[in-house]
Amino acid sequence: MTNADGGLVTVGTAGEGLFVVGYLAGSTETLKICVAEGDTAMSAGHLSAVGLLFEIGTGALVFNHTDADYKFGTPIYGAGAVDVLAGVSTLSTSYYTGDTMATGGSLLLSGSLRGDSYVSGSGILGGTGVARNIYVHSGGTLAR
Repeated sequence: MTNADGGLVTVGTAGEGLFVVGYLAGSTETLKICVAEGDTAMSAGHLSAVGLLFEIGTGALVFNHTDADYKFGTPIYGAGAVDVLAGVSTLSTSYYTGDTMATGGSLLLSGSLRGDSYVSGSGILGGTGVARNIYVHSGGTLAR
């Protein structure tokens, strides 16, 4: 699913539902906050839900947008992956155990990451939150 250009996805009648990614075993699903890798980024869309759940399939959340201060406040659960390709995104509540890859843009934490984090290319990982295992590769930046 692509959520871009100021669009709003509301789960339930007032955002009280759970957005599920990778619901079925063997499935592969991605929530793209703006566009897929390789596409031209534009302004981000928003998700109104009590949580984003990576289920038993393969799930990913991709940030590839042009916003300079995008806040993703929806709690994230499960073992999916988060990929940061462009834009400045802030995660405030995350309980997911999958990997985080910042290869472009910035991911600012005000919460915590429970999986491994990889920073490379022009990617930046920073903020006031906590990350478990951080691996900084060529071109990547760890900022405080």
